[in-house]
Amino acid sequence: MSSTRRGHDVRMNYPRINQYRQLFRAARRVTLAAVFGGLGLLLAVVALAACYWLSTERAYASAAVGLVILGGIAGTLIGCGVLIGHSAARPLELAERNRIGADSEDHVTSILQTLVGKGWCLRSSVNWPGVGDIDNAMTSPGGDVAFAVETKTRTYLPEALTRVYEQASWLCRRHRCRFGAVPVLVPARAHDLERFQRGVLIVSPDRLIAALESAYNTACPTAA
Repeated sequence: MSSTRRGHDVRMNYPRINQYRQLFRAARRVTLAAVFGGLGLLLAVVALAACYWLSTERAYASAAVGLVILGGIAGTLIGCGVLIGHSAARPLELAERNRIGADSEDHVTSILQTLVGKGWCLRSSVNWPGVGDIDNAMTSPGGDVAFAVETKTRTYLPEALTRVYEQASWLCRRHRCRFGAVPVLVPARAHDLERFQRGVLIVSPDRLIAALESAYNTACPTAA
């Protein structure tokens, strides 16, 4: 799902898509649990009614056999419903994790939109040949410098630095940027953070715009 406006290709980010997938999976399991549980309860009612009727007819042996068989089936259905319902907890947990990641990406994307009005181009959730997607791909005015912006909620692994560096290099080749590309990693819940680590600009949201403009001015001699 995407919509495009001048300078910004807006797409639903991958964590949000995964959040909805997990919610759908949980809803499907809850529905299935309700079906099994409902059938079990219905069968239990039928078994009790049948046993009561057989008892009034003094068919005690048949009533006992029917209660055991139908009660066993009803208990099995109810048990399956409980187990299936319990299994919905896992996709709900994953959906919540993805929601947090999606909210972080949306927050950073909304900040980056500030630069669109200054002639920058912003694309969200860009597919590339590597693992995952590029959270936000930006090119400076004139397309001279590319920026690959990776969003993390709070912490990140060293592999994330390597990946965003490779993403920036790929963007540079794809757009043939004259003055290279800058890999950027944004811990969405950090504050007052700005440093370089392994060639990657790590910056908090409150310093993001100023840091990108500074990196652009440094990389492009004609920017100032």
